[in-house]
Amino acid sequence: MTEPLFTPPAFRMEGPAARAHIAAHSFGLLTLADDDPAAPPLIAPVPMRVTGDPERGDERLIGHVAKANPIWRRIDGRRSARAVFMGPHAYLSPRWYGADAARAVPTWNYLAAEVVFRPRLVEAPDRSIEILAALAALYEPAEGGWAPAGSAEETVRNMLPGIVAFEGPVERLAGKAKLSQNKSPAQIAAAAAAMADQVDPLARQTAAAMRAALEARGEAG
Repeated sequence: MTEPLFTPPAFRMEGPAARAHIAAHSFGLLTLADDDPAAPPLIAPVPMRVTGDPERGDERLIGHVAKANPIWRRIDGRRSARAVFMGPHAYLSPRWYGADAARAVPTWNYLAAEVVFRPRLVEAPDRSIEILAALAALYEPAEGGWAPAGSAEETVRNMLPGIVAFEGPVERLAGKAKLSQNKSPAQIAAAAAAMADQVDPLARQTAAAMRAALEARGEAG
């Protein structure tokens, strides 16, 4: 079994939060081992979505790649793959902790989730269209949004030879929220305030996540 995403207990993202993170950051990185052990893993940034119900044990990860992308040739239903979904992330200076800065070092705060699964190629055109529709539904409203129906379905069917859809049962789904939870509430609040003042929008998003995590602990002060 592939080693899981390294996650100290303080940074563990529980299942529902990890699934919500994947839905919100669904354009992930799909990685597969190459046939040549000396070659680096194959990687492709692709849209993916978790479907099904974890309570029923029928969760699947679905997605698609362009047929021009050679990674699809390694999708065989047997080879284990890892999909990584990154969220906001930001550098954190030890200066931002306040009075205890001398006891800290620079670090990086972030949110991420992973899915380990064994994808197989989807051969049936109708199932491929269902997967395309499910992915589009993540980004388009239910009413008035694009869907492969009507005249659009003919367009999609004509383009299917250039698309490779894939799916596979979820073997492991895990998340990590490294948001300075190993620091004191005062340190977290100070660092989040300093991070929120940065120009980088990802830093501001990370600061908001730090504050939300602190509030969830009931220690926002």
